[in-house]
Amino acid sequence: MFKNETGFTLIEIAIVLLIIGISSSIVGLHLYNSLDNIRLKAGAKELSNSLRYARSCAVTEKKIFTFKLSNKDYSIITNTDDLDNHKLDSLKAESKQTILIKKPLLDTFQTVCNKCDTDNTIHFFPMGNSSGGEISIKTLDGSNIQFIISKVTGMARVETHNKI
Repeated sequence: MFKNETGFTLIEIAIVLLIIGISSSIVGLHLYNSLDNIRLKAGAKELSNSLRYARSCAVTEKKIFTFKLSNKDYSIITNTDDLDNHKLDSLKAESKQTILIKKPLLDTFQTVCNKCDTDNTIHFFPMGNSSGGEISIKTLDGSNIQFIISKVTGMARVETHNKI
């Protein structure tokens, strides 16, 4: 009665759907991990640009510029008066400071400022030098980017560490 019927059985369709589901979940995980890596690189590039900006402003405006890092954000601060710009003591009065940039960090980032001054700050001086320090950005999966700011040149060197 049904001699020449062609088609797929229910089991064949279920197996094909199972294979499609497994392969799409693998691709989805790969894309999610790539997105986290892209966020880390974008955040690192933004932080590097801000450090470079603070140094160049210090040189061109002949003032001390301070890069301040916290768990949730970072900022670039300058002293608004010209009384004694070459001494760090002149930066201690809060009323004389102006925040130029204040940017939030992603919640997935963990930032640490090693070898920095008190309050996680790095000062950039008019001669191009800085107080120096090391800033690390880590993600939840273990990827890490580290900025090493030279005391002599004030330039930031970037080192990338892959997942542990």
